[in-house]
Amino acid sequence: MIFREAIKTRFRRVVSIDEPPHRISLAFAIGVLIAFSPTIGLHTISAIAAAWLFKMNRAVVIAGSLVSNPWTIVFVYGFSICFGSFILQNENSCFITSLGKNELMAYPKTMLMPYLTGTILLGIIVAFISYFLLYVILVMYKGKK
Repeated sequence: MIFREAIKTRFRRVVSIDEPPHRISLAFAIGVLIAFSPTIGLHTISAIAAAWLFKMNRAVVIAGSLVSNPWTIVFVYGFSICFGSFILQNENSCFITSLGKNELMAYPKTMLMPYLTGTILLGIIVAFISYFLLYVILVMYKGKK
């Protein structure tokens, strides 16, 4: 119940920003793209830098970058590695099949390219989807007022 109210409050703040829906949606999509970037631990700094560089609303870009957070990071990067493995047709890097010392030492080498490919491509895809979804929602919501 409290979680739902918090989401409603945040949504009202986003739609009350005095900018066109395009700019708000674009700022959020840039944040989502940053959330999927392979630079783990630098998302907030990257979001602030991108907001400053593109003259976007800092809060919206940071909100988009929070798609990847401590609760979702395993799913975001795990799915990105598997997606990158699928794109590169590299079945060996998606799952660890054994836990021997040699396999664990070789795993980072086999997952680097699928990790980079998956995070970049999936980030672009999810950023486009989030842009259009938020844009439609903002246009509908602001049109009602």
